Amino acid sequence: LDLGRLYELEGHREAALDSFRSSLHSNVYYKPGLLASARLATQMGEERDAVRHLEALRARPPVPPEVPALEARCYLTLSEAGDQVGNQKEVLERAFAAFSEIAEQKPDKPRGVAGKAFCLVRMAQKGFAPVDRKRVRDFFRKAATLDPTSPWPNFSLALFLESTLVK
Repeated sequence: LDLGRLYELEGHREAALDSFRSSLHSNVYYKPGLLASARLATQMGEERDAVRHLEALRARPPVPPEVPALEARCYLTLSEAGDQVGNQKEVLERAFAAFSEIAEQKPDKPRGVAGKAFCLVRMAQKGFAPVDRKRVRDFFRKAATLDPTSPWPNFSLALFLESTLVK
C-alpha cells in the first residue's frame, strides 16, 4: 500500500491503483487494500470496479465508515450510465440505502438526508415509484436546517417544488 500511496501522491493514479490491487493478491479481503482501491477507482471514474471492492468490504464486517459515501457516489453515477437502463431502479435503491447509512453515521450533517431526497426524486422522475412529496420536502428542509449556510438544500427543494413531479 505504501508504494501505491506514493504513486498517488506523485499523480500516477493508474500505477497507484495497480499497486493497491496488487495488495489484494495474497488476501482478497485485505481491508486497507480494498478501501484504497475503491476510493481511487471511484475518483478515476471506474465505478463498476469500485463497487466490486466495496461489496468485498461489506462482506467482512465491520464496514469502514468511508464505505457508504463511496457507495452513494458510485451508485448515483451508475444510475445515469446508459448500459444500466434495466438496472437503474436497483442502483438508485442502493444509493438511497448508502445515503441512509450516511444519515445514521452523521445525523448532524446534511449529506445523508439531502442524498435520500435526491434519490427519491430520481426514482420518481424515472417512473420507478410515485413521488412522496412530503418526504422529499422534509428531507430537503432537514438538510437546509443542518447546514443553514449552504444554499444547495433550499435550491434543490425549490427545483423540486417547481418540477412536474409536484404539479
